[in-house]
Amino acid sequence: MFSLSSADDLEAVQAGSIVMLENHCPFVDGACRLLDVRVKRIRDLVRQPLTPKELLRRPYARWTRFCLYGEALDRPGIVRRFNLGKVAEQHQPPSPLRVGFYEPGGRCAKWEFPKPFGHSEADRLLLVLLVRELDRRAKTDFPSLLLRIFPDGITGW
Repeated sequence: MFSLSSADDLEAVQAGSIVMLENHCPFVDGACRLLDVRVKRIRDLVRQPLTPKELLRRPYARWTRFCLYGEALDRPGIVRRFNLGKVAEQHQPPSPLRVGFYEPGGRCAKWEFPKPFGHSEADRLLLVLLVRELDRRAKTDFPSLLLRIFPDGITGW
């Protein structure tokens, strides 16, 4: 069993591993509880940015760079997403999100929308409207590029 506390710990985690996570409950005065989670996969949103469909499914989620998908052992059969922010990020809001177009197989955006989008309701509404419009237009105006959403200002890790 692993207890995740830094990015270095992520390298040791594989699918099927059981990890202990702190699950923060923002509605109960910052209370948290420890969960044992069976890992299905870990996703790095810098290397695998969100698709428009993923963002639009949960537009107000607080995405961080690393997302662990797994099932809590106290609730087997239900796969959930757990955000794994940097230790320094755990007590700060997650990074804003950016929108950009990628070439298929590209590692970075070929074009980025100049404004990052924060986690306020107004910013997320603007992000949703922009992503819907760009996704609609991309099919005809930019057929060879892929619209993706990724965290802003992530360096290192």
